[in-house]
Amino acid sequence: MTRRARTRRGGLQVAAVLALALLLPGPAGSGQADPLAEPPTPPPASASAHYAASWALLIGIDQYQDARIPRLRHAANDVQAMAQVLHGLGFQTLTLLNAQATKRGIEAAFEKLSDLAKDDRLLIFFAGHGETAQLAKGSEEGFLVPYDANRRRLVQTGIPMRDIDRLGERLPPKHILFVLDACHAGFAFVGFRDIEPEEKGDAYYRAVTAKPVVQVLTAGETGQKAAERDGQGLFTRWLVQGLQGVADRDGDGILTANELAAWLEPQVTRDSRGLQKPVFGRLFGEGQFVFELPGRQPQVAALPPAPREPRVREEVRQDMGSLALSAKLPGVEVWLSGDRIGETRIGTALVVENLPAGSHRVRARKPGYKPWERDVRVAAQQRAEVTIDLDPLAPAPVIKGEDGAEMVLVPVGEFWMGSTVEETGQAVAQCKRDGVPEATCKERHQRDLTRRLVYLDSFYLDRYEVTNALFEKFVRATGHRTTAEHDGDAGVSRRISGKLQYLMVKGATWRSPAGPGSTAPQDHPVVQVSWDDAQAYCRWAGKRLPTEAEWEKAARGPDGRRQPWGNTWEKDRARFDDNRGFFAKETTAPVGSYPSGASPFGILDLAGNVWEWVQDWYGLYDSGTLRNPTGPSSGQLRVVRGGAWDNAGWNLQSVFRGKNAPTHRSNAHGFRCAQGIQ
Repeated sequence: MTRRARTRRGGLQVAAVLALALLLPGPAGSGQADPLAEPPTPPPASASAHYAASWALLIGIDQYQDARIPRLRHAANDVQAMAQVLHGLGFQTLTLLNAQATKRGIEAAFEKLSDLAKDDRLLIFFAGHGETAQLAKGSEEGFLVPYDANRRRLVQTGIPMRDIDRLGERLPPKHILFVLDACHAGFAFVGFRDIEPEEKGDAYYRAVTAKPVVQVLTAGETGQKAAERDGQGLFTRWLVQGLQGVADRDGDGILTANELAAWLEPQVTRDSRGLQKPVFGRLFGEGQFVFELPGRQPQVAALPPAPREPRVREEVRQDMGSLALSAKLPGVEVWLSGDRIGETRIGTALVVENLPAGSHRVRARKPGYKPWERDVRVAAQQRAEVTIDLDPLAPAPVIKGEDGAEMVLVPVGEFWMGSTVEETGQAVAQCKRDGVPEATCKERHQRDLTRRLVYLDSFYLDRYEVTNALFEKFVRATGHRTTAEHDGDAGVSRRISGKLQYLMVKGATWRSPAGPGSTAPQDHPVVQVSWDDAQAYCRWAGKRLPTEAEWEKAARGPDGRRQPWGNTWEKDRARFDDNRGFFAKETTAPVGSYPSGASPFGILDLAGNVWEWVQDWYGLYDSGTLRNPTGPSSGQLRVVRGGAWDNAGWNLQSVFRGKNAPTHRSNAHGFRCAQGIQ
């Protein structure tokens, strides 16, 4: 293992994970000293002319918990040297050294990634080991190695170098610079330097700092070892000198990342005798990360003095128009002629006024969808209306399960799972407005998982809840007797004196959901089934119950909506009880009765109708970014999701977690099945 990081393609997810360590306390219960208990070192009094705030996170690991990982000598020294020079350049600095930089501590910072401001700049420096691990299907993936990594289990304990372009774009700061004293392998960036003008004045710096950018500067090319010498990494020693002003060849007091890299490359290449050549590139955007050097006066174009006499000049009047951009999906990022103008929201448009008449290039992108580009013609004194219609990267195939049920593909990728503190507070307030005691509301909604980014492989999910017709087919084939049939009773929700009450009723089964004499229509979801009954059905059908994460992604989509159809509650999109006798019949509805309530993947009834059993035990998840999580390994209660016909609307939010014993059954509990990709 060398001080490098190698992979075929991907990105440095750790950069985004680490950025917010500047703002967070350390992970609770880690048993280690909290490196973030001290506030960041404050910057000097001088403020940046181009940024609201400047942040630097510096990570150095030269000794590891796993004795099989070779020790480095000077990674911690590199961090201290960088902290000193960056503090002098106006950055608020924080260092994570050795045992402070555990995987859990790093990932805890990632959970608050969005707390930085869009007008900030962010520099992330890493000095330590990188390694490549062989994946199960023969491909390779690169990892940065945290302090508590296990060399033989890097896939589980390392920090994957993937998706840096996407993560860099999600970080709010307009300018981000990743600096690695390691090789550049695996970064999907454009590896070249921009051509800067010989004379750079205030107009140039205003232009390049107004545009967003994510840039990367690494110590060497693919496979090159990052050398250490004279108490420092060779790359970092030259980097510090450059930031002290030596790289500012034109002496204007401002050093761009491009200018720094152009000076740094020959110094390191020559000093290493060609064994190490720094690589610089751009992951995203068209701006420039800049450093303002102390003690030097930047060249600022002064306003011309007022003329003593009136001056007359001719001006060509340019015709102007406007452009309104909207999309059928929320969260679509939109660029106009290279400048990011915002993200779309349903029911609103992004309007650009005073736009010169003529052709303008519009670009749009959203994870999971094909990039969209058009040349739009804007006419003088007119408003052009453009609707952005993104196509998914691949159509969502529909298959038939062994039981004959229609199943929909939920594609591979990330999604936001759980709730923020603010969202939980809003849910509690809605619950209280329905007359529920505050303590009850808090207990129910504080079950929500903490918001985090979750990665899931592709899977199929039943488009509809399992119906009585399908369950009867299963019973006939297997002779299965449900928990209710074994025990002789089941739970029933009934309205008594105008209020729904829950009773245990003898003789209530899936065939007679409300008790003897009641019927189970063929196209309604099966109820009065326990978790064990649901599990038995799915196994018979060659499937399984979905995990809690899979269920939530299917309901929320990649954009993390609160209900399957969006973020606004609309009572005509789901079967539920509004506590005012909204429905004349106190029972389920036929599956698929509310097509307007479909999830982004076209899956029906994920809000209301019946609670749906999922695979997981009820409990907390590990912190940080999760990949295909399955919840706690044991427990006493199983999770149910989605709410039911006898619930108030706030129970139908896609983040809301119900919990019941595996033997629980009622006329408001059903299920649907999932299936992995074969």
